[in-house]
Amino acid sequence: MSASITVAEPKTIPKDLIRETINGVNYYYRGTAEVLRGEKTKEQIMGDSILQGFMKTFLAVYLSGLLTLDKYLFLVGEQGLNLKKRNNLSLDAVIYRASQWNSKNLSRHYSKKAPIVVLEIDLGVEELDLSGPEPRVVPEATTRYFFDKIDQLHTAGTERVVWIFMDRQRLLVSENGIMRTLPWSESFELIDGIEFNFEAFLKHYNVQL
Repeated sequence: MSASITVAEPKTIPKDLIRETINGVNYYYRGTAEVLRGEKTKEQIMGDSILQGFMKTFLAVYLSGLLTLDKYLFLVGEQGLNLKKRNNLSLDAVIYRASQWNSKNLSRHYSKKAPIVVLEIDLGVEELDLSGPEPRVVPEATTRYFFDKIDQLHTAGTERVVWIFMDRQRLLVSENGIMRTLPWSESFELIDGIEFNFEAFLKHYNVQL
């Protein structure tokens, strides 16, 4: 009598755990593998931390003092951007020129207009290998996600992408495909000659990290 062998089927991932899709590749909320293993709940990984919530909220407050509302529209949260089929991006904070928008642009759907400036805070996604019985985080996917997202934004018309790395206390500023890293203490042009200094922003709210 031959022994039967049970082969575990690969796990499927709920669609609401997909944070972004870039070039047809799904990127999931960081921690999705732990959810699939039953170690965390979806709610634990999908919400912002207190630090992330603070950064988004007070960036909006602080930048409202630099950007005149009659010229610019500044939005925070997971701003959805649909560039084309199988390219749905989630953006932490964006700046549009007021001339890009009117009441007809407001809808319940993702925007199809690329913002002029995008600000991202850390990396909140992971790619998973589902070929085995247990999901495996693909560590090398982080680099592909990072560059593919920036390339997609520039191709769509975004002039400047600013990535804020909290742990390293560094900024990455990408403009016209040219990337440079800066310390928090260094000012840079945010939009239309308006300078922004991240260290000054933190000091304004007495934040020490």
